[in-house]
Amino acid sequence: MKFDELLEIKGHIVVIEPSYQGNLHIKDSLGVLHRIASDLSRFDEPVTARMVVIEDGEQAYAIGLYSPAGDEDSEGTWTVFTVVLDAEHQGIFEELLNVITNHVNRTGISIATVERRSFKDAMREYYSLKLMKEMGAYPVNLKFVQNKPRVERIKKLIGELKNYSDLSLSGKMIEICCGNGMATAALHELGLEPTCVDNDAYSIVEGLSSRALKPDKTILADATELSRVLAGEKFDTAIGFMLGDIDSFNKPMWTQILLETLKVTKSGGNLLFTVRTEPEARFIDEVVSELATGRVTCPDEEETLYDRWIYTGKKK
Repeated sequence: MKFDELLEIKGHIVVIEPSYQGNLHIKDSLGVLHRIASDLSRFDEPVTARMVVIEDGEQAYAIGLYSPAGDEDSEGTWTVFTVVLDAEHQGIFEELLNVITNHVNRTGISIATVERRSFKDAMREYYSLKLMKEMGAYPVNLKFVQNKPRVERIKKLIGELKNYSDLSLSGKMIEICCGNGMATAALHELGLEPTCVDNDAYSIVEGLSSRALKPDKTILADATELSRVLAGEKFDTAIGFMLGDIDSFNKPMWTQILLETLKVTKSGGNLLFTVRTEPEARFIDEVVSELATGRVTCPDEEETLYDRWIYTGKKK
């Protein structure tokens, strides 16, 4: 796991919050840290313990506390607490961290300097693997996920878009509503490494199990909170294949998703969204029109199932 490599620790690793999105408000973590700080404050002398403080060179944003196993031959457990997605509680986190470090023998404290982006990748991997374990032996339809004709069609489509537009898929990329990664596979074959987001646990597990999705680049989360989930990250390109179905009942939700997607896209960044029908594509154009310039096209009149209508644009 990436956590082992980044923090240079061995043993089982547990992150307190139940999900990646749960780290937006670390109430469970703060509750446990408060109890630990209170317990340690009862001792007159520093206690012997092992802990690692994770910082970005300027600020501590995570801590790992070690609990030895009852059996000397077994590996213990590192419990990780982090405020990396929850800037609101950075101050409280640092206060509790100071109390804990002041009551632990200095010989047991190590410092790990890790870029926040790398730490987030490790968190994404952790929660992806955790989700797969929790879902158990979920049946995966590999033939459905590994849809080679669609992969080839998307690769061709992207090539054609480059020819008659200034669409560029270089740089850091976010893919919203990735589903099981059926379309993501085309991006991988083009040498692209998108960060993928979807709120359907079954689809995510299907994509991870079939390796269409990569654990450290996949987030199970609600895209209506995308800017908070990504905690300040900005992307050069935003993509969404087969958004929808978009209808009169869920238009408010899709409006929120699209606006959140533009929030995490850099100025001048590329936008590419595909849908099945023209009204859906026109709706996307209307929603983002104040923040982006783009156009709607239908490059393949014969296609009736996937990616028939396309919105391409650039954020202003």
